[in-house]
Amino acid sequence: MVITASWCIQIKPSERPSMSKVLEMFETDVTLLQMPPRPFQLPFEPKIDHMALQLQGHLSFLLLQGI
Repeated sequence: MVITASWCIQIKPSERPSMSKVLEMFETDVTLLQMPPRPFQLPFEPKIDHMALQLQGHLSFLLLQGI
């Protein structure tokens, strides 16, 4: 049941099974079911502030140099 639910909560509608496929999954032997490729994906990708990471790297370098 958890595997079927994992398929049903996929972010992209095109990756979710049809209702007939869901019924088929419920009737199938659980050992034959596969987890979706991204079962617990967030609805957004966390933003990475590349400028802040670059600045942090430069500051760390300067501190190591004793400047």
